[in-house]
Amino acid sequence: MVSLAPSSVPMSKESLQSELTRMIDSSELPKDSYKTHAFCQPLSLADDCEQRGAFDSLVEHYFVESKGNAKKLGQYRRHIELILLNLAQNVVKRNWLLLSGNPPDFKAGRLLNYCGITSFDHARQFLRFLQSNRLLIVKQGKAYENGHTLNRYWPTKALAHELAPYGLYAEARYQPPYLRINQPDAIYEDFHYNKEHLDIVPLIEINDFAKNHRWACKAPIVQVFKENPFSVGRLITPFQNLPTREFNIRKQTLIDGEALIETDLNANHLRLFLATHKEPCSADDPYLELAEISNTTRDEVKGFINVGLNSTHFRQAQGAALGEWNVSYTASQAIYRAFKTRYPKLKLLCGFGTSAMAHEGMILRNVILKGVKDGILALPIHDAIATKQTNKDWAKETLLREWYQWVKQLDCKARTHVAQN
Repeated sequence: MVSLAPSSVPMSKESLQSELTRMIDSSELPKDSYKTHAFCQPLSLADDCEQRGAFDSLVEHYFVESKGNAKKLGQYRRHIELILLNLAQNVVKRNWLLLSGNPPDFKAGRLLNYCGITSFDHARQFLRFLQSNRLLIVKQGKAYENGHTLNRYWPTKALAHELAPYGLYAEARYQPPYLRINQPDAIYEDFHYNKEHLDIVPLIEINDFAKNHRWACKAPIVQVFKENPFSVGRLITPFQNLPTREFNIRKQTLIDGEALIETDLNANHLRLFLATHKEPCSADDPYLELAEISNTTRDEVKGFINVGLNSTHFRQAQGAALGEWNVSYTASQAIYRAFKTRYPKLKLLCGFGTSAMAHEGMILRNVILKGVKDGILALPIHDAIATKQTNKDWAKETLLREWYQWVKQLDCKARTHVAQN
């Protein structure tokens, strides 16, 4: 495996390399679910990245071995580079890479074309080469009445070990707008943001500042809406998808060559839900309080409450808690009973999760904008931010201040806590 020596980008500790190796050598494939699926990105390595020379040599090796009778060899080599970088980044995020097997999806105006993968024939030739040499695991997509599932790709261990050193260094292109509407309603299918749009201006300011810094899986910070320009609005960037529980990857990376710290809001979705209903929350940690009542663990409570707030009936929440958080049916039942005991006037299964994410997105956007003004990079991680450890006091104070400033419109008596690790 290529050395993960410090360079112009993100990594530091020897333990990170051993953790990446442990992750790749684990016997299980990533789950095949929408949460572990990743679309192609327009990735590259910075010219001053110390890994650049080794990666170029790897691309040249696969180019020579696979080119056969390919035409437009410069274009074919570029396809190899883009596919390898996307596979590399998905190795470190433990995601399947989604690629279409449909030729029209490579035409101008489509995502793959935007990423630089413009030739169906070139992409197919290289992917088939990797598969025939037992370097790639492929799950074929299927067509359904309301759409289709794309092909999913995951490197075998041999290729994953080759690619992993480059996955954290790969950078995505910065190009506004930094807003996206997923699954837009029919009326918004052709909706376009102009540069003066109230949601565009702060995202441009954030990304103009961020692109001059370095961190793992560097990419624009994007605000994502669902169905229309008013629903949800969560901030995302690939960095937040690096593993941190089963495999300790994200917290061992660097920001601008320095160790990072994560500062997160305690039980944020539940606190926002309680604030919306002006329900007092006296517990230092309401998840832990429910865990004690239900005789379960805090992680189980967190999992069930978060999917519960996104659900409208118990069976839906119970199934999602098991699939996404590994919360048993018995634990879900105990937690649900505990919630009804602790908050008898509230209905948990009400679909509040989208509103919680909308509030969360605005709070974090305000925090990150304050960082721009103070010259401090803050990266969004769901209900948390990552900063340099040297900025830990700023992170704590700013996250608390912006939370209270936003939530007072819901309940001026609401309270929260933050944790750092």
